[in-house]
Amino acid sequence: MTAFSSRTAVGDVATAHPRTRRVFRQHGIPYACNPKQAIRTAAAERHIPVDLLLSDLSLAAREEETTERVLGTWYGATPDELADYLEKMHHPLFRYRLEEARHLLDEGAGTWGQHTTAAERVAEILDRLQPHVAGHLETEEQELFPLTRQLVAWLQGCTADPRPPGWDVDASLANLAADHIAIGRMLEQMRQATGHYHLEPGVADRVLSLYAVLQEFEDGLHRHLFLENELLFPKLAEMLAAKRPAAAV
Repeated sequence: MTAFSSRTAVGDVATAHPRTRRVFRQHGIPYACNPKQAIRTAAAERHIPVDLLLSDLSLAAREEETTERVLGTWYGATPDELADYLEKMHHPLFRYRLEEARHLLDEGAGTWGQHTTAAERVAEILDRLQPHVAGHLETEEQELFPLTRQLVAWLQGCTADPRPPGWDVDASLANLAADHIAIGRMLEQMRQATGHYHLEPGVADRVLSLYAVLQEFEDGLHRHLFLENELLFPKLAEMLAAKRPAAAV
């Protein structure tokens, strides 16, 4: 439960609710450098209305708690339910966020000022990240998710075995997991290029918008990878492992 006030130390809030770190960065508050500083003091030093800062922090903390509840609801989901959710809710958003970031970069070309080096580095990473993510999503939509639904139907006795000849579930999932690691590394490169999305007060709106889009994309993709690595992939492997003895009879 979200519980902090203007007297709460910024470090305590950032530790208890990691998503609030983005709010601190957006307001130029170095929570890691002076973790014992009260929220009201940090706000006063930067001429930020304390009620506004508390509102932003509370919203971020509530979003974090909501995310945790959402993730928790999927522990009991079947693999096909997870596949449907990931494809319908996550994939369109990822494509949109990447296109949005690309548009902001193109629109702001030549106007980034002191953030020019970061913007150029972001553009270079995006040139690699965008097609990589697009290929990963396409593999899921054309191969993993349809096969997941067919496997569930087969294990329920509704259809014939849909597995391609010689298909190895462990190897297939390991390849996808390795792809997740590659994407994660590019996300970390993006974070390093932007100084962990830290911005000083008074920066141009286009810079704020770009960093916000990139961070929203990163947050969403990490949730996506969590649902696949920790839930979908193990559930698929477990489901097929349970079928093997019956198939051998």
